[in-house]
Amino acid sequence: MISSNRIVTVKRKDVLEKLKANRKDHKREYFVALAAYKVKMARQLKKELKRLEKTPEDETYNVSVSIPVPQHHLDEYDTMIEVLTWETDDEVDFDMQEFQNFVLDKWHWKESWNQTVSTYFTSVVGPTGPTGPTGARGPTGPEGKLVIPTTAEDDLKKLLDEEF
Repeated sequence: MISSNRIVTVKRKDVLEKLKANRKDHKREYFVALAAYKVKMARQLKKELKRLEKTPEDETYNVSVSIPVPQHHLDEYDTMIEVLTWETDDEVDFDMQEFQNFVLDKWHWKESWNQTVSTYFTSVVGPTGPTGPTGARGPTGPEGKLVIPTTAEDDLKKLLDEEF
């Protein structure tokens, strides 16, 4: 077992490239989740409107739609990218937690993030990923990394056009 006190020295240029790639992936996942959220919200509102229209005129009807808005963590990537941009040394030292965050893209929020994005994605596009059924965890690939097929973005754009 690797000690959590271990310090890892990495090339600044390599970790900066990795962070930028991870940020790009996170931003794409966020916008896919946001588009799916909008579709899901529009569907829910339409459903509530139908229920309201069916409600007799002499009855009241309370509408309540509660769907959490997807949140992004781009600022966490941006902060470290900025730090590494200003760093003057060619190599930087990370403890194991920092290495997991900045190199392996395993943040304390990552598992719940993947689950949230997967939930939005599968609830709108359906329970299939690039290679078939995604199972309960949604569209995940190796090491639990979120996989959203490129065609999903087009599917969501079409759904957004249809819903609005």
